[in-house]
Amino acid sequence: MSNELREVCVCIPSPPHDVQSSTDEAVCPSRFTCGRGSFSTVMQALLFTFLLAGVVRTVSAANSTQLQVCLNQVFNTSSAGSVHYPTDLLYQLLYVKPYNDEIPVTPAAVTQPTSAEDVSGVVQCAAANGFKVQPRSGGHSYGNYGIGGQSGAVVVDLSSFQQFSMDNTTWQATIGAGTLLSDVTTRLNGAGGRAIAHGTCPQVGVGGHATIGGLGPISRQWGTTLDHVLEVEIVLANGTITRANETTNADIFWAVKGAGASFGIITEFVFLTHPAPTNAVVYSYEILLGSHASHAPIFAAWQSIISDPQLDRNLASEVVIFELGMIVSGTYFGTLDEFNSLNFTGRLQNSNVTVSELDSWLGIVDNWAENEALQVVGGISGPFYAKSLTFNSTNLIPQSGIDDFFTYLDNADKGTLIWFAVFDVEGGAINDVAQNATAYAHRNAQFYLQTYAVGVGSLSNTTISFVENMTNIITDAVPGLSGAYAGYVDPRLSDGQQQYWGANLPRLEQIKASVDPMDVFHNPQSVAPVANASNNSSGSSSSGGSGSRGLQQQAAMRPFFATAAALAASSTTLPGPSQPGSALQICLNEVFSANKTAVHYPQDVFYQYLYVKPYNKNIPIVPAAVTEPRTAQDVADIVKCASASGVKVTPRSGGHSYGNYCASASVLLRVPEAEEGFAGIGGENGAVVVDLVNFQQFSMDNTTWYATIGAGTLLADVTTRLHDAGGRAIAHGTCPQVGVGGHATIGGLGPISREWGTALDHIVEVEVVLANSTIIRANSSSHPEVLFAIQGAAASFGIVTEFVFRTHPEMTSAVVYSYKLVTGNHTSHASTFSAWQSIISDPNLDRRLASQVIIFQLGMIITGTFFGTLDEFNALNFLGRLENKNAIVTVSTLDSWLGIVGNWAENEALQLIGGVASPFYAKSLAFTPSTLIPEDGITKLFDYFDQASKGTLIWFAIMDLAGGAVNDVPQNATGYAHRDVLYYLQTYAVGIVSLSNTTTAFIQGISDALLEAMPNLQPEAYAGYVDPQLTDGQHEYWGANLPRLEQIKAEIDPEDVFHNPQSCFDVKPFDDHFV
Repeated sequence: MSNELREVCVCIPSPPHDVQSSTDEAVCPSRFTCGRGSFSTVMQALLFTFLLAGVVRTVSAANSTQLQVCLNQVFNTSSAGSVHYPTDLLYQLLYVKPYNDEIPVTPAAVTQPTSAEDVSGVVQCAAANGFKVQPRSGGHSYGNYGIGGQSGAVVVDLSSFQQFSMDNTTWQATIGAGTLLSDVTTRLNGAGGRAIAHGTCPQVGVGGHATIGGLGPISRQWGTTLDHVLEVEIVLANGTITRANETTNADIFWAVKGAGASFGIITEFVFLTHPAPTNAVVYSYEILLGSHASHAPIFAAWQSIISDPQLDRNLASEVVIFELGMIVSGTYFGTLDEFNSLNFTGRLQNSNVTVSELDSWLGIVDNWAENEALQVVGGISGPFYAKSLTFNSTNLIPQSGIDDFFTYLDNADKGTLIWFAVFDVEGGAINDVAQNATAYAHRNAQFYLQTYAVGVGSLSNTTISFVENMTNIITDAVPGLSGAYAGYVDPRLSDGQQQYWGANLPRLEQIKASVDPMDVFHNPQSVAPVANASNNSSGSSSSGGSGSRGLQQQAAMRPFFATAAALAASSTTLPGPSQPGSALQICLNEVFSANKTAVHYPQDVFYQYLYVKPYNKNIPIVPAAVTEPRTAQDVADIVKCASASGVKVTPRSGGHSYGNYCASASVLLRVPEAEEGFAGIGGENGAVVVDLVNFQQFSMDNTTWYATIGAGTLLADVTTRLHDAGGRAIAHGTCPQVGVGGHATIGGLGPISREWGTALDHIVEVEVVLANSTIIRANSSSHPEVLFAIQGAAASFGIVTEFVFRTHPEMTSAVVYSYKLVTGNHTSHASTFSAWQSIISDPNLDRRLASQVIIFQLGMIITGTFFGTLDEFNALNFLGRLENKNAIVTVSTLDSWLGIVGNWAENEALQLIGGVASPFYAKSLAFTPSTLIPEDGITKLFDYFDQASKGTLIWFAIMDLAGGAVNDVPQNATGYAHRDVLYYLQTYAVGIVSLSNTTTAFIQGISDALLEAMPNLQPEAYAGYVDPQLTDGQHEYWGANLPRLEQIKAEIDPEDVFHNPQSCFDVKPFDDHFV
């Protein structure tokens, strides 16, 4: 998007002067994110900046053109692969997908080969034209090395390399290099109950994991992942495809077991495997009280225990230190009695411990996966920096160093709330292998330390210094300490190669000179050919961040975003219809007899993680089945099966319901037991989930400009497909991973809604499957009551499989702005909020202006979009009227619709709505022009933000401007009823470890403070932010439209087949028949 984005720094000297603009980068503060209408925007307001395209490495235009001509020949019609270039739409978001947002990278091309021959062709094209090449398996390098680490590389995306086979004689497994760890586990288990050692993050790719190290909870018994590698298929720098093992190409084989990305593109592995263990104990100590210094003795005790040379190899353990305290957790592979006999927990002298038993390998690994559901490594990018240190039995941290380290954590200026220090025990079988047996050199490591911090908005020098100083304090206390894990690459290391590969580096450089003398396979810290080694010593003081391993970073984030325990490994009793052999399963198996992989049951491997995918980890659920139909008739047959078995049905498009309503009607909400007004929500049976992921149909009528769009389409694809079909658009939200099926049937608010209305206001017609299994088309003249209900409450009435939308010509210019207050307490920001409310309540407010206020732990941000020119935006004097001299203000102009929406999407990189599950609670309130918050209510609210006990650092209050065209539609024209709303307030908090009573009460308290100040306010809530604790949710969601909805429900779904805990309930039917 960089070619479409011009940054302008806006400075507000003091009202009433005009807003001044400057393009001087030295004057302008760093860009902060803008957006509207999605919690991704909010979380990145706290955590992440948007993905900026980097400065492209200087390569001649002729070479670039020749490269593209060559690659296009490789990926001609005879290849199923594909190639993408910087000129492609949403190149960064859809194809580059950088992991560390602090390191902008623009590859020359991203290729997606499907065969080793394709890879060979790519390598030859790149080498012939002077381009570097890097492989990407899962894409989690801390330095973005999987996309080159610097601009101008050719990326080889290995996601299509999914081959798998098992030799049942040798128990050797052949696995494609693009396979994710979750699939490695399930495929090995399904092929004879086998397993290999690997990390815990299911979204990490085996291609990088098994060629860097690959450390996980069972590594102390089995070794690293790369210790399991017996053979590889590899494409070399000259394009040769060869096999390497201990006897053939032995030097290459040695090198790729620790430094694979420097030597070639591995397309396939052969692994030795083990019988999978069948029982384990998982434990967790939480020390969340007192200062960090007070926790130092517990860490000292832990270090003493794990440094015992006789430490049981069945024990895995780590210490996670973070803003609110410290957690000691891990896995013991054995029985509870055996674990207890170690007296491990007793020796730590802390009583706050949780211990659980698991009785199957899939239960064990599924537990890791469930506990990693946030996927901080697995799927979330952000601006961050990390470092690592390696400790052995001779260089443990002395008591003085421990004390200095923990005292520093109390006193340091961190510049962020999101930071971690993670100590992870290694040793055991890892160290049985000789140091020179593989390129991975850390064969004497007792434990690693990883220090890690995420920037606030962007990565500040303060935060970088904090991370570096954590390491410096330790190295000062342990002279001569050296060694870093190549899975946590640190681009700032001046001697990175020496730190990663130690005594093995000279041999690696010699092999590099032999097999890749032109350094085709290159990143900023790759192994250089011996003649060039002194010139490739990495480390730029201006670049930050790094990493790629699947075990520790997400474990470090676990204190913030822990999830419910894996239901598959628990003693949860499955509801009757969920039992194997039930009438429901027999019926569904008949529906999917030709595609048995399209229906999943609770007994399936990784059921929760791979198929249920609950979004709110505070609400554990077990659906009776998750189905993935391909046609409306499939959906009708599913509904028929469920109805006949007395099971409820619910659709899922993107899967982002705050109450997990798209995953089950049978939920148990974890709530404070003694809080008045809070009630558990439950049901007897799990639901049948209809996952609409396969409904991707699209067409455009170029006469009416009506677009037909499948209900499983994500908003990112809606945007690009409409653009490609004539430069058209509809109103929708900013998160690209949200599904249109739910978004357009609840409301669908976004930055353009004040001009164009909600997403559901664009619906002309739907195809819908009703409770009696009929498939109908509903529009304003045929089944109008069904259309009315669908436009606001669809999940209660049927499964929409297809939409017809009216569309608009795309907007071609916009201004995005951010007004950031991060000094002073929240009370000091109250007057600025009051000014914002006064401005946006003007009935003549320009409809082109979208705006929201985000209040969070560190301050307040006012951000949004203006659909017009910079001069028109400045003429509003919007920012000047906010009158706060301490604000950091940034303004950017965009000059195309794809630039505008691409900016929102890039600003959604964290995807906390789009892809991140966590234990959270949220509420919403609606405010109209006649129910604005009075001054004493504003004061009370902001005082509450300062004074309340929150139980978490991750919380938000978001006021989001609505009105305009949204309110032009009569209240009774659609099921969506909030046609007088000026702005919504959404409050949201993520639990620490789990959702505590304190955090839930804090969110409830925000609403209580406002309702106390506004006793006549009749609560209204947005159905897109469902709150399962509302005792009168239906009335708050649908207001005056609820009676009509209930009548329609009685007519077309009297048995309440389409049900969730807050869906519309039926009443006695009308005499009239609607359908």
